[in-house]
Amino acid sequence: MLNEELFRRRTQALGARTDRERCTIAGISKASLHRWRHGSVTPSYTLLRQMARRLNVPVVELTVEVKR
Repeated sequence: MLNEELFRRRTQALGARTDRERCTIAGISKASLHRWRHGSVTPSYTLLRQMARRLNVPVVELTVEVKR
């Protein structure tokens, strides 16, 4: 699942205040962000790499393990 706290911190540091701005900075759609937040879909590794590059964070920090 997406590490929401890190995602918000990094996009906020880059000037984003709304989900739409966060998505634009990260290069994803708002629908994808919604699906990731609710765990209905997991992002592909390729997309995670692209987001990590844009947000300047290691790929492994963008996801968190979900305890079920």
